This record gives sequence, structure tokens and C-alpha cells, in this order.
Amino acid sequence: MLRVPEAKVQRRGTPLRHRDVEVLAVRPGEAWKRDDVAKVYQETADRYGMPRAIESDGAVELQDPAENLGKPGAKPLVIRDPKHFLANKFESLLRQDAHWEVFVKQIAGMRCALQQTELAHFIPRGFKMKARFMNLAPTLNWASAILWHLDHPESRSRQGITPCRMTEKLGWLRDFAPSIQRWQECQEVISTALTFINQQGIFRGAAKRFHDLGAPLVHHSLSRQLFQTTVAFLRKYERKLRPNERLPMSTEILESSFALYKQLEQQHSKSGFTSLLLTYPTLLRPTTPQEVAASLKRVKTVDVNQWIATHLPNTVASKRQLMFREAKATPAGGATPVRAAV
Repeated sequence: MLRVPEAKVQRRGTPLRHRDVEVLAVRPGEAWKRDDVAKVYQETADRYGMPRAIESDGAVELQDPAENLGKPGAKPLVIRDPKHFLANKFESLLRQDAHWEVFVKQIAGMRCALQQTELAHFIPRGFKMKARFMNLAPTLNWASAILWHLDHPESRSRQGITPCRMTEKLGWLRDFAPSIQRWQECQEVISTALTFINQQGIFRGAAKRFHDLGAPLVHHSLSRQLFQTTVAFLRKYERKLRPNERLPMSTEILESSFALYKQLEQQHSKSGFTSLLLTYPTLLRPTTPQEVAASLKRVKTVDVNQWIATHLPNTVASKRQLMFREAKATPAGGATPVRAAV
């Protein structure tokens, strides 16, 4: 749970930086239900005061407790992250497009069709299944690039590739050219909206500012529908603001801080949290030698070990190590472990 001090919010045209936020709470858990989240919200509010606003990705287990926090007349403004919101809207629009599912199936077979051939450099990036509607830009950029190369046989990337082979492996994309143009335009609307919101936050007049910025990008009915939804989304929140108030409206700073932590975990990043989670707050801003010395005096090793034992008693990595250790031990009367021949 991160906090953005008010002084850092009012800057215009500058995205939040890691050093602009403060860590209020780090609570690992095996599962987070609404009651669990509500308890942490209340504990944090009791300790630091009631927040002016709470942002989340819109998940009900995060959103509902935020809306129930505080008393009537003193409740925080609950803001939904636009990246997740627009990804969901984009998904609903694509689900109605018959060409989309066919396109996805064709993409899925591209790696096997192109790897270890002279067209290997045309392989698309891996299509993410989790949160894929938040990560469509690379796939759509690839499709647009391939369409360009199909129309430009003189390109250096096509040297050594016959027109027949190019058409055989990638010519199917021509059938999707109109759809790709529409989808790409929707992605441009989303990218423009996220850049604007990350830099400016939400303020009175934000909807109009974005409308003026994004209107020239819209030419198709699909992108126009997404554009109008985005304008309405901004207008909904700006109406709840106080005069001259500006608030952040993106969880991007939180997501990027997770990336810093995953870099630290390296090969363990796909196996859940480890005890390195305790270092998370130190990743968000430079730490001076004086702070390190003061922290070593204030925090005892026994306190660190107790926190780990309480919050991370059995990580995936530790369970995996135990699994191999137990298997190596030969039980009484059991079979001898198989050893490789030398």
C-alpha cells in the first residue's frame, strides 16, 4: 500500500516517480478476501489518517472495502485505475468482433510456422494470456509491420525470402488489414489516454482536455465508441473533485515498483514472494549510508526473522527445496535413489 503526499500530486505534466511515493504497508497473504482487505485499510487509516482518495485496479476485493471505509461525509474518493478499465472495455468490444478470435488463433501458430526458417525474424512476440488486453500494443504493432513488409518486397528484412514464401507464411494477414487498422486505432486512443492521465492526473476540465487531444485520432466507429467511453470515465471522476483539486489516477507507479522488486528476485520472481519482500520499501528511493546505519540500530535481526516467520513461513521456493530434500532421503527398506552412470 503506497501513499502519495499531497505536495507531490499538484505538479502538472509530470508523472509520479518512485521517490514521490511512500510505503504505508506491506502485507503478504495466501488469499485476500474483502474482509481481509477491509481490515488492513482500517488499520492503515487508524495509523496514518483517512486518505482523500484510494486507487485500485478495480478488483471487487479492493474496491468494495475502499467504498465502505470511513463514515458518511468523511469517506475517501474511490478511483479506478484507467489502464484496467480501458482494457476491460477494449476486451468487450473485441469479443463482439468475429475477426478477432480468428486472428488470435492464427497468431498462436506463428512461432511453430516460422521458427528455424528464413522468416524467423518475423516471429511475433509471445501473446500474453494473462491481462492480454492490457498488452495488445506489441501484437498490433507486429501485425502492422508485417503488412508493411508484405507491400514492400524491396525491404532489407525480406532479402533472401521469396515472394511465394512470404505470402505462404504471412499473407493471411492481408485479410485482416481493415480490422488491424481499427484495432490499432483503439490502441492509440488507449495509449494517448494513459499518457495524458499519467502525466496530468484527474482534475476539473480533464475530460475536455483529453477530448481535444484524442478526437483527431478517431476515424472508425469502434475507436469512437472507446474514445467516448474514456471521456465519460474522466468526466465521472472530475465531477467529484474539489475546486482546483488534482489527484493521481493511475496505479502505474505501483505496477512499476513491482517490476523493481521482480528484478531483485531474479529467477525466483515467478514463484511468489520471498523474504526479499522486506527490501521493497528501500527500492523506491536512494538510501544514504546514514539511513542504513540508523536502520541497523533500530531494527534487530530477531525482529526481521520474526516478521518472516509470521508473514512468509513457507514460500514456494522453500517448499520446493524441501520436496527435493525429502526425496533424496532413502526410507528404511526403500529403494536406492537412481544415480547417473559415469
